[in-house]
Amino acid sequence: MVLRRLIRVATILFISFFLWDFGSCRSFRLEFVAPQEGEILPAPADITIRFPDRFPDWTAIVLNGIEVTHLAVHDGEWVSIPADEVAPFLVEGDNRLIVSARSGDLTLPIEERRFRYDAAPPEVHVTSVTPGEVEGILQVEGYATDTAGVSEIRVNALPLELETVEVIGEAPEGTQATVRFRAELPAEEVEEWTAVDLLGHEARFTVVAPGMRFQKGAMIDLGAAAIDAIDDALNAFVSGIENPCALLTGFNPIVSGTYGPYFYQVDIEEALCAPPLLRFAPLPSEAENRVAFGYTMSDLRLSLTLSYGTENGEPQVETFAVAVGTTDVDDEIALGFDEAGLLTALSQEVAADVSGVEISGLSESTELWLEALLGQDLESWTAGVMENVIERTFPFVVEEFLGAVGFEGAIPGTPIDTILTLLPDGFRITPASIFVTLTAGITSDVEDPAFQEGFGSLYRQRYAPDTLAGGENAEEAPYDGATAFSDNLLNQYYALLYHGGGIVLETQTLPIAAYPELAPLISAIERLGGPRELEALRITPRIAAPPAALFEGASADEVTLLLPPVRIAVSGVRGEEEMPLFTLETKGEAPARLFLRNAYLTLFITGVPQQTRRIRADSRYRLPVSPLAQALHTLEAPVLQELLPQLTMTLPLPPIPGIDYRIVAASTLADGHPGFLTLYGEIAAP
Repeated sequence: MVLRRLIRVATILFISFFLWDFGSCRSFRLEFVAPQEGEILPAPADITIRFPDRFPDWTAIVLNGIEVTHLAVHDGEWVSIPADEVAPFLVEGDNRLIVSARSGDLTLPIEERRFRYDAAPPEVHVTSVTPGEVEGILQVEGYATDTAGVSEIRVNALPLELETVEVIGEAPEGTQATVRFRAELPAEEVEEWTAVDLLGHEARFTVVAPGMRFQKGAMIDLGAAAIDAIDDALNAFVSGIENPCALLTGFNPIVSGTYGPYFYQVDIEEALCAPPLLRFAPLPSEAENRVAFGYTMSDLRLSLTLSYGTENGEPQVETFAVAVGTTDVDDEIALGFDEAGLLTALSQEVAADVSGVEISGLSESTELWLEALLGQDLESWTAGVMENVIERTFPFVVEEFLGAVGFEGAIPGTPIDTILTLLPDGFRITPASIFVTLTAGITSDVEDPAFQEGFGSLYRQRYAPDTLAGGENAEEAPYDGATAFSDNLLNQYYALLYHGGGIVLETQTLPIAAYPELAPLISAIERLGGPRELEALRITPRIAAPPAALFEGASADEVTLLLPPVRIAVSGVRGEEEMPLFTLETKGEAPARLFLRNAYLTLFITGVPQQTRRIRADSRYRLPVSPLAQALHTLEAPVLQELLPQLTMTLPLPPIPGIDYRIVAASTLADGHPGFLTLYGEIAAP
């Protein structure tokens, strides 16, 4: 009896152990250790995943739609990606992490974690500044947003309890952690507000009374405005690239060679792709300003021609198509300045990865012949060729972008938004931050306490090229608007646009030797494979329809110069040879209007003021008159000399009690500068 019971117990234990052991062998789980669901990260952090049951044979980790598996470190049951590797792929706000894994014949379902990344301070938006019901009181309304949440608002450095700021509504749709406020402040004082989020990040902005020279009486911190402007410039650059892959056609043939008696050559006829997803992040380096810049592109489609045959025979030509699933490009760039003070790439290390290649259109016999010739399958060979071509072309894309990042910024919502110029003159990279050194120039003689208080912190220093690495020891240099703008490639396009902007009616030839400000444009044309040793640029404006009148509203209150839509063909001249380069075109069905605004020529497309093109036209960047056209010279004498000193032009700004927003253009040809047109301006009070 006892023996029978022992056998029964042993059998039960054996079966239980077997089932437990078998079950454990069949179990396969993953655990997210960091970050946790819904966690808010104040800084980049490690991604850590644990597989407690068995080691995975294969894992896939995707962060914000970009696969980052190759960055993972495997250590037994732990899989992690270091924080510095994670940083380039994080986005401010919501982030999405997806993980999948396989072990043997067991595959885990896709696991997902969502978390937030908050490295930026709150964004503060002042929506209105109006006189309060009591005289001398200013009523300010607005809202502050932040990923982590707004914890504190201070006025003139003194903490203001959030309960004392009236919350007047919910967050605007699509924003996170928003506090709407309405507050009453003394109208005589400049109020400096500070908003702080739950992680300690701060943002500053200033509110001034409407009796001063500001439209809404609100401006954000200059540093924040500069960063926003740089970000806007980058986004505009990317969104403006309708087909960034068109550059590939400039490097034909992409491959050529011989095999025995046979020759072969492959050319790209057409390349189409969507704008890429850009990545930009600092790299740890104490000796250099190094950044990681790259992109991920999907759905690249190429139309190619293959030419092959023998030396004495008739060449055979076949057209085929290549579709590329994903293209990843990473570029380590050492930033610096050249002798002219231009931001440039001192060195670049480019690595490209092309995957998911599909080829169609080749005959079967040609495909077999090519694979025998190349010694590998055609898809793998094509991927290698594409990687080589991209690694050769990408440095030119980076150089072109760096040559065009100069921009003209403004303090939003003020009537002086056309006279503040911000130029990114310096990059200083640390393992934790990117510092952008800005040169700010103000061309107006506004002298009152409010203006000085608001703009007292403008940075008026440029890093000298040889002291860039020194940072704190950078030499001070005077702000030279003419040099800065002649160094700005983007502004050269604007200058060319003005040369043919409806005033010059015949073809003009600009000798390059006489226009040193065209040097960056000529250099870019040569870098991109264009013609070399050009002697001149020929500008041919074509006007779609003549304007109904030269001036509109020619009175003592408002004068508008009308410009018709213009298409400007720019070609290069070398000896007797003329080579087309590019075409510029102003768009819009209605005539464009040229307002003379406080030492600026600003081109407005009617009804679309956000498409403003700003062109320097004051004493710091003079537009040469005499070489352009006799028509402009004729216009200059009777109109500019006779009319401008007597005219005032109303700016297209909302009226503000107590201020008359008028610009007085009181300039003709500048004394001592024959052949140059110089405009001056001032803000006139009633």
